Amino acid sequence: MVLLSSKICFCSQGIFDTLKLSQTKKIINLWHGMPLKAIEYFDKVADSTRADITIATSDYYKDIMARSFRIDKDILLQKLIILITLIIHPADFLQTIDFPVYKNIIVLKYLNSNVQLYPLLGNTDFLLTDYSSVWIDYDILNKPIGFVMNDIEEYRNDRGLMFDDLEKQLPGSILSNTNQLFDFISNLDNAVYKDTNTFNKYKDKNASARLLFMLNL
Repeated sequence: MVLLSSKICFCSQGIFDTLKLSQTKKIINLWHGMPLKAIEYFDKVADSTRADITIATSDYYKDIMARSFRIDKDILLQKLIILITLIIHPADFLQTIDFPVYKNIIVLKYLNSNVQLYPLLGNTDFLLTDYSSVWIDYDILNKPIGFVMNDIEEYRNDRGLMFDDLEKQLPGSILSNTNQLFDFISNLDNAVYKDTNTFNKYKDKNASARLLFMLNL
């Protein structure tokens, strides 16, 4: 049977899942139309269609299709061909957590990693951070920065912030939900970046030289 010997299988509905295809075969789910009615997970038919790749006609439907077929973050990142490196803060309790192994996410812990932060940052295309001051150092690279601050009002009232107008001061976009996060990663070329000298007067490689000069060393 041709279907069983093919390396790639194209399907447009869940009926193909009734065939026990090898896990080594790549299944491309074209689906038979962008949904108006509830489908798959929202139709209480969770995981009825196995697929490696599915399609959408727009960014609007991309989110709907991803949620309908329960595509997790790792798979979405794989489709974008992006490698995320997650660096756990030295004082964070997550240092003691065993994380699953992902294809597109590397989790680095200070307790068991010899990787230095700043050489790593210099080789990245963008930064995702929260209230950590690492973004001020990253700002000199003039690269996109996404600020994951879905709890900004709670943080402002509890811990407090140095700036009343933080949203206007930050050089990048505040990401308040998952959709904004995916949009940021998917459109890095159009990411908002305010190239100012507010937080870094100099944006060059001469910081150490200037310090030594001021110290007459």
